[in-house]
Amino acid sequence: MTTRTYFQAVLFDLDGLIVDTEPYQFRAFQTLLARRGINLPESMMDSLLGYDEITNLRQLKPKYNLSEEPEELLKERRQIYVETISQEPIHAMEGFWEVSEEASRWGLTQAIVSSSPRQYVEIVLQRLFEGRPEGGDYRSHFAVIICGEDVERPKPAPDIYLLAAKKLGLAPEACLVFEDSPTGVQAAVAAGMSCLAVVTRYARPEDFSGALAVLPSLRQSLLYLRGKGEEASQQESK
Repeated sequence: MTTRTYFQAVLFDLDGLIVDTEPYQFRAFQTLLARRGINLPESMMDSLLGYDEITNLRQLKPKYNLSEEPEELLKERRQIYVETISQEPIHAMEGFWEVSEEASRWGLTQAIVSSSPRQYVEIVLQRLFEGRPEGGDYRSHFAVIICGEDVERPKPAPDIYLLAAKKLGLAPEACLVFEDSPTGVQAAVAAGMSCLAVVTRYARPEDFSGALAVLPSLRQSLLYLRGKGEEASQQESK
């Protein structure tokens, strides 16, 4: 089978896909509410992930009768999260470096497309690349880094992925997206891009409607980069 040369770029989500920061994200909400005498149960985690912070806070405000406005809560929550990711270990999820290196071998441009604020993204990426044996600079590794504040409408709207394609100078169909959340997959598909969904403990396979494939790990996507999607699908079903 020949290589899928029609893909010219790979676009990665960040939180939950490249790095497992989702527990840190949720812990920041727990700390925020704990300061107000409220226990945020683990069962709430899957309903919050994949959306931007202000959307989460607008959801939590009426549910827990929070007196402050979401915009006010956002400032405190961001401070909590920055302190957390500046101290906690940041490691790549299984298979990411292999996928990234394979993309480089095929000459595919790489980009980050995250709903998180740029401040978060830059801290996480800096710490991630500092942990590499050979070091490295994430700014030279990724041609484009698109963050939540770069668009007015967050995922699941397609805006963030359409902006990434525009910045890369590519048509949407030339981009292959890697996502781990249902909202991210919806955004990529709505933008006219092919999307590989990677299942994590926070989402169910049936939530990824429209994805090119639903894979158990990033490593499985290597076969798609090599133009062996049929083989990947067979392995996935085993």
